[in-house]
Amino acid sequence: METHTIPDDLRPADYARLAREIQRAGAGPDRAPINIAFLSTFTLEFVNPFLVVEGARRGLWVASYFGGFGQFEQEIGSDTRLGQFAPDVLVLAMRPEDVDPDAAVRYYATDGRRFAERLQESIDRIGQLVKAFRQWSTAPVLVANFATPARLPLGIFDANVGEALTYAIQRANEELQRRVTSMAGVVLWDYAGLVRASGAGSWTDRRLWALGRIAVAAAHQPALARHLVRTVAGARQRPAKCLVLDLDNTLWGGVIGDDGVEGIKLSDDYPGNVYKGFQRAALSLKDRGILLAVVSKNDESVARQVFDEHPEMLIRWEDLAAARVNWNPKSQNLLELAEELNIGADALVLFDDNPVERAEARANAPAVGVIEVPADPLAYEEALWESGFFDQVSLSDEDRSRTEMYHAEQKRQTHAQRFDTVDDFLYSLEMVAAVGEAGPATIGRITQLVNKTNQFNLTTRRHTQTEIDAMARDPSQVVAWLRLRDRFGDQGLVAVGILRCEGRMGVLDTCLMSCRVMNRHVEEALLAYLAEHARRLGCEFLAGEYRPTKKNGMVRDLYPRLGFVPDGEVADGGCRYTLDLRRVTLAWPDVIDRQDAG
Repeated sequence: METHTIPDDLRPADYARLAREIQRAGAGPDRAPINIAFLSTFTLEFVNPFLVVEGARRGLWVASYFGGFGQFEQEIGSDTRLGQFAPDVLVLAMRPEDVDPDAAVRYYATDGRRFAERLQESIDRIGQLVKAFRQWSTAPVLVANFATPARLPLGIFDANVGEALTYAIQRANEELQRRVTSMAGVVLWDYAGLVRASGAGSWTDRRLWALGRIAVAAAHQPALARHLVRTVAGARQRPAKCLVLDLDNTLWGGVIGDDGVEGIKLSDDYPGNVYKGFQRAALSLKDRGILLAVVSKNDESVARQVFDEHPEMLIRWEDLAAARVNWNPKSQNLLELAEELNIGADALVLFDDNPVERAEARANAPAVGVIEVPADPLAYEEALWESGFFDQVSLSDEDRSRTEMYHAEQKRQTHAQRFDTVDDFLYSLEMVAAVGEAGPATIGRITQLVNKTNQFNLTTRRHTQTEIDAMARDPSQVVAWLRLRDRFGDQGLVAVGILRCEGRMGVLDTCLMSCRVMNRHVEEALLAYLAEHARRLGCEFLAGEYRPTKKNGMVRDLYPRLGFVPDGEVADGGCRYTLDLRRVTLAWPDVIDRQDAG
């Protein structure tokens, strides 16, 4: 069964049937296998067929393991059935009312102190469970936050009392969030948000709870699976980088070429306010680092009038990282857009109201993500949010300023035309590179680069945040980063190297760089810095590998260019190179000033 053939409106019997078909078909090119294990204070086995189907929607072939409810410590060891299952993701879910029912219901019997203590004990218990799990697995852990029960001790006036159960759970969730984000490879699953959005009053069926400790009513079980699978996918996969927008009947109502600037629907009244709301949603993506672009069949001079002249237009031309407004096929424009932005076509997501254009893009630019846009513009925002293409676990400074970085790069390219030689141009940039070792402030961005950089990446090895954090703490290893800025702006943290010492040999596990700083000698600066660390660790040689992929051909000759000599073949048709640190010094490039992090 193809993923896109799964209908949206399914009954429980449909889920059961489709789950059997998907499980029989097994994993394949459209569905990557993933083992998800659950440890919870309530029964979750019922969710399995929903997980299988919703996983298939997200390109995953899900196999599940469900521990006995409340059996956390008994299940967490490597020699248990959980260990034999070898989970790719572990989900921990504790409900406050399960941990101590009396403390939740009779909250004021102890002025709420006992309930608060139980919540803190649960948070501490989660920390210990993660620590025990880390003894034998580096798999991501999803921790469910605490949902507020539908029935509160003070009923509808619970929110009026500062020490009420409502606020006790809120404070506990804040503490849980702090604890979770301090642990590498652990992600908060917003179970509380799901319950709130679905309706806490109907979330639990009292009969199901009484009969089998099933905490989720049948009507909400598909939503639980959908939300969980989306969280799992978002924690494992990088978000798309660019939202590509159509114009007519997408950013505004009507056709600019026919209706003119005054005739399109864009205002604070219906239906124009619907399009303004969608524009705000798109801009919110830009605020967290998603690039905005436009691909439209129009005359550019006519279309730009809306951006430049319409008083209700929220997205301005300068908010766009790139645009293609012409009469060429959408697929052609999308592929050209990816090349201009120096990102893969699979990093683009198209939002176009026209089903014919969507079909053409799917057929001729199959790597591009395409959102199935509903016919009613009132549903545009929901379609954007629910697509899952832009789910991201963390947000870095580089993410927030990505559009500005692209505009700064355009200025650099214009500036470069003033110079006859590359060196003159590079000196004129006044580049400064800050270098340092991984720490709490940089580990997230380093993990992001390690898992998404494909082109300027010598080995394309992927590591989880947990693994990178462990490497950074190992005295025999170095996780190094480089951040670049110049006269046009801060490029952000753009290069990562991971080095380990093996006796006299320093081995480069990872050496990568963002393509936006190519041809500026940044890779030479990074390797010079790593060579210094290798010497400090007592290494006399430095070894690196080039493992060829479909995308990293540009770095094939990097090591030979810097004086490394071939030293045998490695897997995947690659080559190992070695540098004698006793005889060769990798020099820091003259065109870049150096700044060591304190």
